[in-house]
Amino acid sequence: MIPWHIMAGMSGLIMVLPRDGLKDREGRPLHYDRIYDIGEQAFYVPRGKDGKFKTYDSHADAFSDTMELMHGLVPTHVVYNGRVGALTGKNALPAKVGENVLIVHTSTDRDTRVHIVGGHGDYLWEMGKFNNPPTVDAESWFVRAGSASVVLYTFLEPGIYVYINHNMIEGVELGASAHFKVQGPWNNDLMAQVRAPEPIRAAGKALGEQYGFSITGKESLSLK
Repeated sequence: MIPWHIMAGMSGLIMVLPRDGLKDREGRPLHYDRIYDIGEQAFYVPRGKDGKFKTYDSHADAFSDTMELMHGLVPTHVVYNGRVGALTGKNALPAKVGENVLIVHTSTDRDTRVHIVGGHGDYLWEMGKFNNPPTVDAESWFVRAGSASVVLYTFLEPGIYVYINHNMIEGVELGASAHFKVQGPWNNDLMAQVRAPEPIRAAGKALGEQYGFSITGKESLSLK
């Protein structure tokens, strides 16, 4: 029963890195300081008439209810590394400012799209094949079902970075999110305010002159 087998926990990965190391598009060497494996998986947990998740005496006893739920293709959980919260809070993935972190992300049976809140992918091997040259500066990236994507990112500031399935319903509501806890010195040159906040009227006037509209009041807008 292949679908049941996959849903019930067939997860994990084997990633073979190049013997001569990672390379950029021009063949120059890339290095990583840490590597993390993140496996994304959907679970279908039946609920009772009271809306609470059901429990069973054995895994086999859950077969019929679970298969019926699976046919609807609406998972109750979409998680990283086996459960909600596996990589958040006290289980956050540690890193340091300036470190190059290699993230290998797999998905068992559903396509997904991944994003680092406050960051991006410096180098991306979206199909997990290192013979292909990496793309650079990806905002989010595709992970095919039954495949892997690999991203290399250098954290430049300390803080908590959310690594998340960019289907935010699945990422926030169903559990597909992780945290990177990055420690190190703050670099104010990257984040310093270069212009104080100001009313937008002057900017709006300039845009209006460019695109043919005028601002006539606090909340009114007229086209010329």
